[in-house]
Amino acid sequence: KNFRRSRTDRFDVETMEALSPLTKLAVGHDNSGIGAGWFLEKVVVECPSSRCRRQGFLCNDWLEDETIERELYEEVDDERVEESPMVVWNASIWTSDVRGAGTDAKVSLQMYGEKGKTDVVVLQSEDDNFEQGELDKFKLECSDIGKPYKLRIEHDNSGPFPGWHLDKIEIEKVGTRERFVFR
Repeated sequence: KNFRRSRTDRFDVETMEALSPLTKLAVGHDNSGIGAGWFLEKVVVECPSSRCRRQGFLCNDWLEDETIERELYEEVDDERVEESPMVVWNASIWTSDVRGAGTDAKVSLQMYGEKGKTDVVVLQSEDDNFEQGELDKFKLECSDIGKPYKLRIEHDNSGPFPGWHLDKIEIEKVGTRERFVFR
C-alpha cells in the first residue's frame, strides 16, 4: 500500500522521450476518501539514462482540502546528481555447492569504491540464476567508483526457497581487466 506515514514510495514511470533534466513538476491527488490529506516531504526523480541522473523537488507541506495540487521546483543543491563517467564491470557470482545453497529470491548488488558507491543493481537474466554449485555472470554499467573495496549483496527473501549460500564474487573492470575477488 502506498503513501503511508514515514515511508518512501517508489514508482517507475516510462515516457516516450527523455524529460530530464526537469525544472518543475506538478504533484497532486483527487482528494477522495476519508482523511485524504497527504504530507509530502519531497519528490526525487531518477533518470539513469540522462545527463542529470537525480533531481530533488522539495515540498514539506500538506496536500489537502483546497490545496490538492502543488508545483514543485528543483532544489539544485540538495539532490541533483550530474552524470559521472560510466564503467562496465563483469560480475561472476558463485553459489556454493552445498545442499539447498540456491535461491529463488531476487538478488541485488551494490559496489563501494574509493570514489563512491554504485546504485543498487538487481541481478536478472533469462536463466534460472543462483542455483546450487552454479556460476552466474552479469554485465554491469555503473558510475565510476574507482578501486572497489566492498560489495553489498542481498536478496528480497521472495520465492518458495529464498535461502542462499553464496561462495564468492569476482568483479572485473572491462577495459583494464582489473579483477577483485570478494568472499
